[in-house]
This record gives sequence, C-alpha cells and structure tokens, in this order.
Amino acid sequence: MKRTLFYVILALILQASLLLEADTPVQAGKAVADAGHLRAQREQREMQETAQTLPEDESETQEEAEQEDRRIVRGHNIVPIDNTYDADTETRQKEVAIKKDMESDLVSMGLEGPELNEMLKKRRMIVDLVKKGKNYFLKNSLDVACNAFIKMKQFVIGEVYLFIYDTDGFCLAQGTDTANLWSDFKHDKIGTDEYGSVFVNDFIEKARAGGGWVSYRYNNESKVSYVELIDTGSSQYVIGGGFYPHSKVYAVMNLVKGAVRFFKDSQEKNLAVDAIFPTLSYSIGRFVSGDLYIFALDETGTLRVQGERPSLVGSNVWNATDAKGKYINQEIIKGLNKKPEGIWIDYVSKGAPKKVYAERVTDKQGKNFYIACGYYPDATQKKLQDMVEEGYRHMKKGVEQAFKDFNDHSDLIFHYGDLYLEVFNMKGVCVANGSDQEAIGRSFMEEKDEMGNYYMKKMLAVAKKDEGKGWINLKIKNAYEWVYLEKVNVGLEEYIITAGLYPISKTESMELLAQDAAAFLKSSKEVKFAFRDFIKHNGRFSLGDLEIFVYEPNGICVVHGSDHSYVWKNMIKEKDELGRPYVKEMINAARRTPARVKYRMNGADALAYVEKVDAGGRSFYVGSSLYTYDNIEMAGASGGDTVMMEKPNKRKARNNA
Repeated sequence: MKRTLFYVILALILQASLLLEADTPVQAGKAVADAGHLRAQREQREMQETAQTLPEDESETQEEAEQEDRRIVRGHNIVPIDNTYDADTETRQKEVAIKKDMESDLVSMGLEGPELNEMLKKRRMIVDLVKKGKNYFLKNSLDVACNAFIKMKQFVIGEVYLFIYDTDGFCLAQGTDTANLWSDFKHDKIGTDEYGSVFVNDFIEKARAGGGWVSYRYNNESKVSYVELIDTGSSQYVIGGGFYPHSKVYAVMNLVKGAVRFFKDSQEKNLAVDAIFPTLSYSIGRFVSGDLYIFALDETGTLRVQGERPSLVGSNVWNATDAKGKYINQEIIKGLNKKPEGIWIDYVSKGAPKKVYAERVTDKQGKNFYIACGYYPDATQKKLQDMVEEGYRHMKKGVEQAFKDFNDHSDLIFHYGDLYLEVFNMKGVCVANGSDQEAIGRSFMEEKDEMGNYYMKKMLAVAKKDEGKGWINLKIKNAYEWVYLEKVNVGLEEYIITAGLYPISKTESMELLAQDAAAFLKSSKEVKFAFRDFIKHNGRFSLGDLEIFVYEPNGICVVHGSDHSYVWKNMIKEKDELGRPYVKEMINAARRTPARVKYRMNGADALAYVEKVDAGGRSFYVGSSLYTYDNIEMAGASGGDTVMMEKPNKRKARNNA
C-alpha cells in the first residue's frame, strides 16, 4: 500500500514539473500524456507482480459465486436464493407423482437403458430449476426476479436457462439472451416454430392446466420445455426451461405435431382436406427429415398421406399386419378414438422393432384422420456395418444372386427397418438398391447432396484408398446421414457396397455438424464467407444448441456460434471451471487428428469435437460442443429429486429460444 502511494505522489510531482517546463499548450498536453503513459506502465507492472502471487487455480468457490450474484442485484430488496426449495406435504406429493409420470412417459416413448436415464436426469434437472426459479420469483419483485434470471449464475445449468413470459406472450426474461426482451411471441414471427405452431400459446395453456412439458421445433431442431404458472394474485406469468434432446423420439413427436398444426391451420383457412394432404406427402418437403416421414389414415384405414412412398396413397391398409399378426393401423385408429391427444404403438416392420407416434385430427365435416410417424430404435451403426460386411461376403459368392437378394424387400438379411444396401460400380452407376428400384442403372457421379457435395466422388475416393472402406457424411432429406462403404473385387470387376444411417444421438449430430463445417471451410474461396455462414441464426450450421466455433492456432477466437462476445478474444489461457485451459487442450489435441475434449462450463460437464483445417493459407481449429451433464447426479429416485452440482456457473450461457 505504501509503495502504491509513493508511485502516485511521484507521478503527480513528475506531471506538475513537466507542465511547468512546457512552453506551449501542445507541449503541456504531451507532458500529461507522457505522465499518463508512465502511470499506465507502473500499474501494469504492479498487476503482473500481483498476478505472480496468485494461486494457479483461480476457480470461483460456491460462496464467491453467490457473493457475485448478490452484487449483481445490489440495491434491491431481495430474498436470497433458496437452494433447498421447501414445499408443503401436499405439493411435494404432487411433485413426486409428476416425476413418476415423467418416467412412465419416457418409457412409453421407447426409451430405455442409458438413454432413458440420461433423458430422465435432464428432465428432473429442469423441473427442479424451474421450481427453484418460481420459488425465488414469488419471494421477490418482478424486476428482481427477471434481473436474477438474466444475470445470476445460479439460474443456468449447461445450456438450460429460465425464461419468463406474461400471459399476453411478451418475453420478460430469457436467460442471458436479452435480444428478445419485450418481444411479442404471440404475434411476432419469432414466436412461431418451424411447423407454424405458436409455442408460447402452448406454454400458457400447459401452465394454466397445472404445468408440464411442451415440445416444438426451433432453430432447426426439436426442443422440449417444462413450464409452470406463477400467480402473484394480481398478475400471472409463465416460467420455464428447456433443452434440445437431439433424439429420434422427440423428432418423431414434433414431426407429427407439426403436421397436426399444419392441418388445423389449413382448415382455419378453409382449405379442403384433399388440398392439405399432398404437402404432407411431399417426399422432399418440410415434413420429411432423413428416414422420418408422415403417414396418415382415414377412418376406414385408407392411406391419405405417405411421405416415403407417395404412390401408396389411396390404398386401404385396414387389415395390414406385422410379422406377429398385429393389426397395426386398426390399433392406431382404435387407440386414438379412445385417447385423441397422442399414443405410441409398437410393432415389427421389415424385420425390426418399430415405434410409431400418432395423433388424431378432425375436419370441419366431423371426419377423423390419424397422423403418424415412426422410427426404428435398434437401427444402429454396428447393425449397419454388419449388414455391409455380410453383403460383401455374399457378393464374393456371385454378384448376380447377391444383387437379387439386395433388391428383394422381403429378404430380411439385407433389410432391417430402414437399413438396406446399395451397390455401385466404379463409374458411379447404381447396380443394386434395396429401397428404390428406379435408381438401378442411373449414374450418380454428378449428383450433389444438400451441402453441395458430389457424394459419389467422395465414396469413390474412400474406396480407392489402401483400406478400401470407411465412412463419409452427407445431407439428404433435410438431415445428416452417415454412409459406410467397402470396395468389393469380384473377378475383374470392382464395386462399392454401401448403407446409410441417420444419427439418433446428440453426440452423433454434434460430430456431423462439426465435420460439415470443417469441409465447408476447406472448400470456401475465402474463409470469411464460411465464417459468415457459421454464425447465421437458424442457418445451416445451427442445430438447436449445437453451433460452430473456430480458433486460430494461437487461441484467437474468430467464430463462436451466436455468441459474438468471444470473437477476436485470445482464449489460449482461458480456463474452465476445473482450472483447465480448455481451448489450449482442444488445439493441442487436434493438431494431427480430430479429437474429443472434455471440460466444464455453466456448472456442467461438456464435450467438444475439434478438427484442424487448412484453408486460405492458414490453419484453423473447427468444432462444436455439447453438455453431457456427467457431473450432475440425481438424489432420491422415488421422488423429491435434487440436482447436485460440483461447481457453479462461470460462463455466459448460449441461449436460443
């Protein structure tokens, strides 16, 4: 302290002497500037000396984080955050029942094992965060609560944040994202999801009905949010929090709900049913996503919509059965006549278990229609690779018989759900196709996927390498697809045998997004055009909470998704909440091969996928990341669960909607 005072006095004396010696105002100004420069140098030297005395691990403790949160709302009359959240016995019993129903709902969707546990953990985490926020809101004023939800780290976990709407649909808080404050989500375009649903209306309706989950599609991906009503006596608000599951289950549900919303909106516009259904059957339209498509039945079991094979529209499938003799469509129709809001049906199709979600709609003449979509939960990468390898061995015995078997839809060795084989010669001509007979004989050499890639040329390049096999990724029917291929030598002829799979997990989606971005950057004429596309909201490189980041080798951030506050910042020494220089670790790990790096931010464990890309004469590290929540545990499996966090939040959350 004494040394600091000495430097201040010395600087003042020096500044005064320089002013006295100056002959002109200009010289005086220069003297002041020189003195200021000396003072700045002294302050910088002191900061460096102080920094050397600090411990290496400067991570905030829980107490320090709470003190910072209190400083944020200083000046307000606030009630501290109650992390325990106490409730009366009746309320707690209702919460236990809600959480048991939550598990039952997830099981009915077909979730099991690790996927069920992961989804259940996230749902319980969000429910507890919403109740914690509601409890805080009821003990404080509107301004204090909304300010806290925007700024306080205690109300953000990973990508999950709290939002507040009034019952007119106006946004009052949305995590750290202040861009949408005071936006009218009922009437502005921002409040309409990609299937035309005004999701804030669903929030309000669900909250007034006692609270619960709402699913919708936003930012190119399915999202699910939990909401409750806050009633202060004089006003009502909706509080909630949500996440992007990146799961086939929710993608299926939202595709159906989007089709239902489209049907109802079209009816309100007085469109006839026959004018509505063709849009739902359009095989490359917005109601198709990879291997997911819509089908619809009328009360007699006649197909009115078939997004995969529109030629089947008009056929009656009332008596259609699966391999076990189950009358599938009768079960859908009869089940929805009892429970119109939505049901799940299990059956076997193409040799594989299938799960279908369906809802009922009614036209203005009182006729019922049944809109559905399904997926195959057991269609995995391993199953796909095994099928290709079995097809390889079969071709070695003779291609003529092999091609016949590959093309035969009833052959369940080479058909499993939506998995099937395709074979091409080395000129890119299709010689066998287990799904589309019309593709046989056609050249695919000049065809592009939705990312603009000549995918046949990519496959041939992989096949011509030493191993002659591998994976490529492409984008078809509004979704990323993984394709596995192997080169087959039969006599003097060479072929490529392939099969494709649309990802079913968030980790798979993240890696495909990052790989797409890396390839796009590499092929761009100038890197700035790629960077422009990487940051576009709701663009090609934005999938829910998955976004792209790009670092230079020295740690300078040039792209950070929708959060531009990181751009041009040197992140090489930035530490995560465990004190690790996570950006430096990403760069070091990906110098030679693509890498996965774990770190912790916003109180939750995260995983990043990173690739090194050489473009425009420079090197960049391109990647994407997601929160795994591995550090978060749930206590009290029978109910009354609480979220256990090892570290508080440190970073600004990246919010969408």
